[in-house]
Amino acid sequence: MPREYYTDLRHFLDDLDKRGKLYRWSRPVDKDSELMPLMRLQYRGRSDEARQAFLFENVTDAKGGRYDMKVLTGMYGSSRSIIGLGMGCDDPQEIYEKWRHAVTHPIAPVVVERGKVQEEVHTGAELEKLGLTMLPAPVEEPGFSGAIRVTGPFITRDAETGMRNVGMYSGHFYGPDRFLAGIARVHDAMLYHFPVARRRSEALPVAVCLGALPDIAYVAAANIPYGLDELSVAGAIRNRPGRAGPLQNDSPGGARGGGDRYRRGAFDGDDGARESLQRLSRLFDGGAREQAGGQSQSDHLPARRDLSRDSRRTTAERVERHLAHLSRDDAR
Repeated sequence: MPREYYTDLRHFLDDLDKRGKLYRWSRPVDKDSELMPLMRLQYRGRSDEARQAFLFENVTDAKGGRYDMKVLTGMYGSSRSIIGLGMGCDDPQEIYEKWRHAVTHPIAPVVVERGKVQEEVHTGAELEKLGLTMLPAPVEEPGFSGAIRVTGPFITRDAETGMRNVGMYSGHFYGPDRFLAGIARVHDAMLYHFPVARRRSEALPVAVCLGALPDIAYVAAANIPYGLDELSVAGAIRNRPGRAGPLQNDSPGGARGGGDRYRRGAFDGDDGARESLQRLSRLFDGGAREQAGGQSQSDHLPARRDLSRDSRRTTAERVERHLAHLSRDDAR
């Protein structure tokens, strides 16, 4: 009988801990120069089975500042066995079959008026003072890129059709109150949702999920055919519906109104305490951004009819193609 899926991120971490898959760093660790190198070091010599998720419990920065938040790394995919647990499988060999079942038997989320994620909201002057600086996001590549970013599930929605998309994208920090969403033109949020919002002269609300259960991370990272709701696939992985709620608009006005604005997140898929799921939301600037060579992004946006080679296929046909690709992967 399939075991019950995790109730929240803490439940998942407790299971990793009991199985010896979680390592707790209690000594101070500098997020700007030590944290990511320590995480990546285990990939240079440790076997897949020996790899662990790392929980940094005493995080500092290069200036000696301390954070009251912990940093968790590797909890979604540092080893095949951890991926299996995140999929609700004790045996990693069950992953493919569990995925096929989830894609073909989705469970839609239920709609709630308000989620736990909206219990703590920062707006206005408080957001400008704290904002992104409250997050102990580590430097991605010390000595190389030097970038600070968060990568996680971004949730967007087509303003006309209501179709959701969950994609794994990056938010590059540009200041305490803004970041640049790193979504390529070939991804569904830019192919389908952003052009609609732009044509309507509206902002595109984005919910960025940090600390979600593994199923949300997996559906965001997977190449799920557009038209198949990722949150419904996640519901099938956990064998129960998630919970979806409305966005809260903390600053009225459209994308062309000028400036950067934030909204609170829309999906509350976990039942844990509010600290286990924190969201910051970004509204894309509807105006064209200048790129190298003086060209703007608007010069590169494809026409609606050319959005995808799959654009004229039904959702069912796209799912069949997705499963066919999985079968070819099995044969390798």
